[in-house]
Amino acid sequence: MTKDIDYADTQIYLQHFRHKGCDDEIVANTEGLFNLCWLNFDMIDQLKLELEKKTVNIVRLKELISGMNGATSSPDDGEENTGDTEEAPEQPPSPDDKNANTGNSRSKPKGHGRRGVNDYPGAETAVCDHGEYAEGDTCPQCHLGILRPELPKIRLQFDGHAPLTATRYELETLSCTMCTYTTTAEAPVELTQKYTEQSKAVLAYLHYAMGLPYYRLAKMQEMQGIPIATSTQSDLIASMVGPVHAMFNHLVVLAAQCDCLYQDDTGVRIQSLIQENKTGHPARKGMYTSGFIAEGEHRILLYFSGRAHAGENFDNIISRREAGQNTVIRMADALSANGKHEAEAQSAKCNSHAFRRFRSLLGCYPEASLFVLKTYGRVYEFDADCKTRAMDAQARLAYHQTHSKPLMDELEAWFNQVLSEEKAEPNGVLAAECQYLFNHWEGLTQFLRIPGAPLDNNALEAMLKYMIMYRKNSQSFKTAYSAEYGSRIVSIIVTCMSNKIDAIDYLTQLQLNEAALWSNPEAWTPWQYQQTLHQMNTPALNVA
Repeated sequence: MTKDIDYADTQIYLQHFRHKGCDDEIVANTEGLFNLCWLNFDMIDQLKLELEKKTVNIVRLKELISGMNGATSSPDDGEENTGDTEEAPEQPPSPDDKNANTGNSRSKPKGHGRRGVNDYPGAETAVCDHGEYAEGDTCPQCHLGILRPELPKIRLQFDGHAPLTATRYELETLSCTMCTYTTTAEAPVELTQKYTEQSKAVLAYLHYAMGLPYYRLAKMQEMQGIPIATSTQSDLIASMVGPVHAMFNHLVVLAAQCDCLYQDDTGVRIQSLIQENKTGHPARKGMYTSGFIAEGEHRILLYFSGRAHAGENFDNIISRREAGQNTVIRMADALSANGKHEAEAQSAKCNSHAFRRFRSLLGCYPEASLFVLKTYGRVYEFDADCKTRAMDAQARLAYHQTHSKPLMDELEAWFNQVLSEEKAEPNGVLAAECQYLFNHWEGLTQFLRIPGAPLDNNALEAMLKYMIMYRKNSQSFKTAYSAEYGSRIVSIIVTCMSNKIDAIDYLTQLQLNEAALWSNPEAWTPWQYQQTLHQMNTPALNVA
């Protein structure tokens, strides 16, 4: 520890001074100095802990220091604000903040945060009869009226159990005492397979969507008295290969027909490729998980893991695009790998990245940074207005051209002036960020020229967290095939979640109807499969 004496010792010293009759003001000042020293000691200790993590950045250190000082530093300078100083201008909301001001003067009313009893469609219903009284009985209180039925009172009770449950069927067996004849009772359910399709779907969801490693689930199952080995879990998920590949390939075809594709990359660890990098000489040593969002009537999420980067996977998707369609809009950040594709696309760049780059300069260049942030804040407010009013692509384009274009023109004139008149150090960070805007300005302003072009890539970056969560929990994939197969399962699950579909029930039905899925995948998409099941279970519709 940094400190050699306890905080209690300082309080003893102060109490001693008070008993000796020292002046109260002197004792109070001394106590203030003690507290300031202890505050600094605590801050130093926390800084040591952060530095030992080896992953801390300067932003985290600044937050820690400002937090220990009990106040947030001003964007204008590092001095403490007093009543004589001018208040720092309010920082505009971040485009990453989903709760940013949408331009509506009426704030959303506060709720109690509780769900109603009807918000649990998956809960089992147990009908409880009164037992003591029934409809038509005489009122036990007044003895004049008759009891009539009312709406039932609803009470909820939550219970817990292992993710996988098991039922032990003891089938009565009888044998003849004179011959070899033996007969066994029939089971109430089909017992041709030990693990049901739903158990496999639950395993896939827990492992890939929730990032739960096999061994953690095995430990929990063993604790609950229903053990399942890690190898068994892997084999069960691998047995879903047919329906997973069939639906993923169809989702790729559907995604290729959409007007807008979001794309981005994140890292991935694949043990076989890591070993190949060590022992062989592959043409490329990088490993990537590429994520895509296809915006159309339904949102489709796709993930690819392997050597190929986002640009190459983009080409793979667009190769399935039907001829004669408009050029697709490709939203991505300014990473060079995102632009390395051969397919034709209208490239839009992420404005949120530009916003964040200037937000990091608030402490060094507050005036310039606030100008950029306020400009983007207004633009994002206009875009939120478009969403609130449910404008179509053409109406949104016209709205932005009217309201956002003057702001973006002013921003363009500002950074051109900074660069041309050298108002910033040529090799400094402000000039570098202005150069970033200059280099990517066409892509950053595509929303002012192309109907339907998005402002940023935040939607995909949020969806990439599922693969990042898996990477952090399970550390790595074993082979290139397992990485690609796992990415396909995550694609189906997250697509279901984005369209508010029960992913576990969906994966279960794909397994139960695999033959029908291969013959007509369109009928088994996440947003269509319930209707298909209804048609299959309704004889009148089948005859028609």
